[in-house]
Amino acid sequence: MQCGRTMFASGPLVLALVLVTGTAAANEVLSDLSFRDSTGGTHQLKALTDAGRSMVFVFWQPWCTSCAREAPALVKAAKDYKKRLQFFGVVSGKDEFVDDTRVDRFIGKYSIPYPLVRDRDLSLTEGMTVEGTPTIIIVGKGNQVLYRGHRAPKDWTKF
Repeated sequence: MQCGRTMFASGPLVLALVLVTGTAAANEVLSDLSFRDSTGGTHQLKALTDAGRSMVFVFWQPWCTSCAREAPALVKAAKDYKKRLQFFGVVSGKDEFVDDTRVDRFIGKYSIPYPLVRDRDLSLTEGMTVEGTPTIIIVGKGNQVLYRGHRAPKDWTKF
């Protein structure tokens, strides 16, 4: 269930409830994106995926009820598959549109163990063509998209 669609550039919120199953677009390959996480690390997507672990990007917002419903399954997967998968939580939007106190509360409430990326310039959001939250994107070697969906995958072992 897609929680909502945010027009990140202008700020208005448009809610859309859409039932979507997780899939990977045939031959979808992302460009080489760079980003900084909450631990201060700067990353290049291709360098991360070529190192042998798949990357899991969890796009969420603190107001999103579907994001809250997915959080426990994502936290469990991050812990269970930490040797094979590197998770990053991504909150998109300029500072005036994101309440950092609510973000911190959400992270604490669900004990999210993975680093946060505050995508203020929307480079990841636009580079990965994210249009709503939650969106989970799993990227493998060569920036190949292995999974794209609004729900956590049922079988994490294939990534």
